[in-house]
Amino acid sequence: MAEMTLRALTARLVELGLVTPQQAENALASADYADLEQSPVHLVGELIEYGLGVHTDHGDVDSLQEEYEDILTEAAACSGLTVSDVELVESAETADQETGGTHEVDLLRFHLDGEPRAWEVEHLSDEYIDHMALVSHLSDLEPGGDDQRCFHPVGEAEEVPFMYLLATPEHARILRDEFGFPIDVEEAPAEQPTPPSLPRTAHGS
Repeated sequence: MAEMTLRALTARLVELGLVTPQQAENALASADYADLEQSPVHLVGELIEYGLGVHTDHGDVDSLQEEYEDILTEAAACSGLTVSDVELVESAETADQETGGTHEVDLLRFHLDGEPRAWEVEHLSDEYIDHMALVSHLSDLEPGGDDQRCFHPVGEAEEVPFMYLLATPEHARILRDEFGFPIDVEEAPAEQPTPPSLPRTAHGS
């Protein structure tokens, strides 16, 4: 496993092309703990400081709408997108596809690069965000197109993610394997063995 310090992580991020040398220099200059050993759970949080991920709060929050707005804004910024007009509408009446009628749900409405979006969210309390909605819908804020970066949940198995990393699957696997970060990423597909070539036979034999 790699050295578990901010300096070692930063050097690897530069090698992978995830941060620029100037970003690395600025970050290390302002961090008096750059050479201190950290646990994987703490060190992985440094990726957020480089604009590579977003933190999701597990505790109670003062304002659901403000918390959602912070998460959406930070996640979109990772992808070079812009979120605006975030609004949490409680008990909004929406169409029920199964019954053909309507039902009431909480809706998280916002504009993504000017385009309207809406997520259905559920709240057992007005102090806790809907983490399952993030798991289901955060992909809306990924770059898309030819950009292979996507949001990978970060957290211990069977637990709610405490952050999301925006990276290609290859880069996510490298950071997971080298630093022990608890990143949920699909394994690379196994290479298929090349079938043996058939022996050639002479014509007319």
